[in-house]
Amino acid sequence: MLTDLRMIIVAIAVLVGIAPAVALTRLDLKDAGFHLVPGTSLPADAVLHGPGGRDTTLGQTLAKKPALLVFTDYRCQSLCGVILDQLSETLPKVGLTLGQDYNVIAVALDAAQTQADAAAFRDTHTKGSLQHAGLFFTNDAPALQALRASVGLVAPFDVEHGQFAHPAGLVLVDARGLAQRVLSPFALDPLGLKLALTEGGAAPLSLGAHALLLCYGWNPVAGVYTLRIERVMMLAAAATILLIALTVAGFLHRGRRLARSSLLERPRP
Repeated sequence: MLTDLRMIIVAIAVLVGIAPAVALTRLDLKDAGFHLVPGTSLPADAVLHGPGGRDTTLGQTLAKKPALLVFTDYRCQSLCGVILDQLSETLPKVGLTLGQDYNVIAVALDAAQTQADAAAFRDTHTKGSLQHAGLFFTNDAPALQALRASVGLVAPFDVEHGQFAHPAGLVLVDARGLAQRVLSPFALDPLGLKLALTEGGAAPLSLGAHALLLCYGWNPVAGVYTLRIERVMMLAAAATILLIALTVAGFLHRGRRLARSSLLERPRP
């Protein structure tokens, strides 16, 4: 039920084109998102910092397997955690083994974030195979810049609230290390995701980059969603109530029709 409500909220936000703002202006947010050219090579030599101070490169991490690349703010109080929650629920149903058939690679959006931040985020927002086999990295500024440039990621930073305005999207990487498309974490179905991972991205489950919801809009000072997010939630609640009312009305109408049909078919004395 919670998942359904979350999907309704996200869908309405996308449909009405809402880009909630706290301190950044509409002009700041205009280009926020992925501007990915399909088939772009990722920087295989980008250095990633793993648990225990172990360094590796993106190429070594990909290990000629398909992957989902997730740009994550490990201190995020908005949608980043929801994205990982959604992945935790979906991946066990895909029919592939995480870490063996494909990888999920999370990289920090902020070069100042630490492995302690990554570990706390992973433990809070993941479970099952994603928690045990997902790869959570931090990175220095040059590696982060190269990664963002390769997928055309524009994510303005709100200095006042310490928050990135970045898209809630997953970059699908094929076994050759080429970024193929951007997937919406809120529009994943297990079969479609399996096809995307095994067939180089030839699966109809991505939304256009412009339609991805921005991970931005939580007010950490007041501890509430901004007015626009509150309006989205109100719209979602209204839509849910309307759907229930229409369903009940449909059942009542059908019941009346069946009753009338029964009366008409009853033999006269």
